[in-house]
Amino acid sequence: MRKNRIAIWALASIIATMVAPNGGSAQEWPEGLPPPPLRSALVRDGDAWRFPTPLDALRVLREPPRPGRWRPESDPVVAVLAQRFETRSRTELNALADALAALVLDESVDKDLRREATLALVFAANADKSYPDEAVVPYEGGFDALVRIYETMVSRIPDDGSDDPFYSLGRAFAGKTGDSLEYARYEQALSALLSVYQSEPDGRGRDYLLALIEASERPDPNTGGSTWCMASWFLYDEDRETLPDVDVYLRHCTLGSARSY
Repeated sequence: MRKNRIAIWALASIIATMVAPNGGSAQEWPEGLPPPPLRSALVRDGDAWRFPTPLDALRVLREPPRPGRWRPESDPVVAVLAQRFETRSRTELNALADALAALVLDESVDKDLRREATLALVFAANADKSYPDEAVVPYEGGFDALVRIYETMVSRIPDDGSDDPFYSLGRAFAGKTGDSLEYARYEQALSALLSVYQSEPDGRGRDYLLALIEASERPDPNTGGSTWCMASWFLYDEDRETLPDVDVYLRHCTLGSARSY
């Protein structure tokens, strides 16, 4: 497996960023603008285009998708965090990341907006791989923000005595529909953990999963959907040689045996 492979849902979003604003084609852009994919990071100022500020980036992200677009516009956020156009202070970048984390953790916010804010942090943290042809600087604070998001989500999960948030959530939504609050929180926590890994898959993201596996109880046939299994799942798919115990994973954490999937 290629270690730096972007998850399917992330790849779909990258492809979407290549669409020009208003659903138009690339030919609608004036001459001299940066090439895709971060070309759509520019913001309109009257009849002219300019580089986004952190406030611009948040404003555009919060706006309803433009005609022909299926998702919020996160390109300006990524461009600011990855310093594509202008150098920013760490204080400015961290303030923008904190605002994104607050959006993701607000359960009253539209799920597409929350997902796009999460992806913006992943892409900015992994900017040199997400945008290999662009002059970008990976935002190191992206990993830290995503860890805070994941750990906050996990802290909101009621403990049913199992002392394992993923197993507790799995039992909570067992037999319920995919529209239940329990299932939504389970899915969000799982996505947040994946985002932590994808932000720095060759470094701190991988090490975070390994530390989580080390600190978690190994599964038995009755606890397949555990934290140990979820963290191992990502490593098995992306970085198999680092997984501590492949045999345990295959016996207790695969689709056929994990009760909580």
